[in-house]
Amino acid sequence: MHESARDQLARYRQLRTIQRDLNRILPDMLPRNAIPECGTLLGVYKDDTLVLGSESEMSVLMDYCLYDYRWDGHNVIERYVSQTPIEAGSDKRILLDAMLKPRYSLFVVDDVVSGLGVQTRDLFRGDSGFIVDVALSETAVKRFVLACRIISPDNGRLSMTTGAGLPIDRPIMERIIQEIPERFGKTGGEIAQMPPDKAAEFSAAIIRSCLEGNASSRMTYEDVAEETTKTIPKIGRNEPCPCGSGKKYKRCCGKEI
Repeated sequence: MHESARDQLARYRQLRTIQRDLNRILPDMLPRNAIPECGTLLGVYKDDTLVLGSESEMSVLMDYCLYDYRWDGHNVIERYVSQTPIEAGSDKRILLDAMLKPRYSLFVVDDVVSGLGVQTRDLFRGDSGFIVDVALSETAVKRFVLACRIISPDNGRLSMTTGAGLPIDRPIMERIIQEIPERFGKTGGEIAQMPPDKAAEFSAAIIRSCLEGNASSRMTYEDVAEETTKTIPKIGRNEPCPCGSGKKYKRCCGKEI
């Protein structure tokens, strides 16, 4: 591996470790109605029960909760930054600054660098970039399309996923292409300039189409997403569900179809 690639991989691993730590902390700051509300938007919360087609879908749901769920105008990441002393210029601060400016979209893979990541194009915004993601570099092929969220720390010199992505096949793509331009804009500029509430609707529309098309059965993701999932819930299957439904966890958010 070229020296610059080795440096990039080392930096990625540094930031990924911090991201895992944050993904253990942030879910505990969410209000208990976040999961039901977000689950309803994504189509996985029905009849007061979170119904999951696979364990992977919890990772997708939690990613949406952390980045797109807002109460009193702020998401949990913004609240954490405002409430927690963080040294300016530290790696943690650099990562959090990137987490405050995420991008959710469809990314088509133009090239694969094994052991490092993938060169991609944003199908809605039109620009290109390299995403460092070791697991993705081992599974993706050219023309593979992935719905995911990315963050770009170090002033955009490095891009990485937030850990939960959904593969797009032709039927899912056709469904998304029919819905997105009409609702959210037909140009890259319109998509890029969406306010947070509209961006949350945008990502929800894509995720819902993916889940309805059973994309989660084919998804792969780095263990940062697994760490997020492990924090929900820290309870036994026979204990009350943390979503506030009043049901046992095994009959509510712990239920799988």
